[in-house]
Amino acid sequence: MTLATATDIERMHAAARQQGYAAGHAEGIAEVRRSAARIDALVTSLQQAIKEIDQNIADQLLATAVEIANRCCDKACASAGDVLPVVKEAVATLNAHLGHQCFLSTPTTRY
Repeated sequence: MTLATATDIERMHAAARQQGYAAGHAEGIAEVRRSAARIDALVTSLQQAIKEIDQNIADQLLATAVEIANRCCDKACASAGDVLPVVKEAVATLNAHLGHQCFLSTPTTRY
């Protein structure tokens, strides 16, 4: 039976270390890929939610615009002064539906 020399032991140690490093590296890469897949799924879900929110807001804005047009026609608005209260009321209705405030500002210059 031959005993291992210091050089043999150093080689075995280096080989074991390299094998451990390679195994750890492969495990790390696999974990990163799993994490990336989870992040990708979250981003996709978030993008879909944002699209739905955008569509809901667009629907509410369209409904508000139609309501403004209907009220203007019903009241036969003749000037911007007559339209402003109608617009404020429609925006207040939109605020109630959206659950947050939309702000309406009026220009100081009239044309």
